Amino acid sequence: MASLRFYTSIKKALKLIGLSIPFVVMGIWFVTLPGSTEMDRFMGWAGILFFGLGVGIGTKQLFDRKVQIIIDENGIWDRSLKSGKIEWKYIHAAYPFDINGSKFISLVLDKEFESTIFQYKWATKLSHNQGAQKVNLNLAHVKADEKKLAAWINVALKKDIDERRALIKIKAKERF
Repeated sequence: MASLRFYTSIKKALKLIGLSIPFVVMGIWFVTLPGSTEMDRFMGWAGILFFGLGVGIGTKQLFDRKVQIIIDENGIWDRSLKSGKIEWKYIHAAYPFDINGSKFISLVLDKEFESTIFQYKWATKLSHNQGAQKVNLNLAHVKADEKKLAAWINVALKKDIDERRALIKIKAKERF
């Protein structure tokens, strides 16, 4: 079965690690600096904890080789979603959106399928306030152009299973 598989981007993971390490080092410097005040030590520990989390997340992403998103002729599966595979018949449209530099693709779904997805009311309200839907593909750590991928999904929606399979085989060679 032909499919498009998206993995965590090594480049994005290294970028996160590289941007976090200098702040961790600076935090260590503030903590160990002779004559540092309580506030210096507090800010140092805050920097170490916050940016150390960035180093940890980046390292996890660097070594995480599990597939994040799979698109095949039957539907779309995103590892971060708890809804399982979303069949093409339930998807009406897709559009890209951005929240503070994090890229997403919002999927407009059939009410029948959407009702099976549990989401807290505050999360649903927050999503709608941001211009998102109940189900969004997170591309923040995946190497893919959200505009091209959303446009491709909208084209694939209008095809039958055989045409979609052919589209996937063509796109698998090109990538996004």
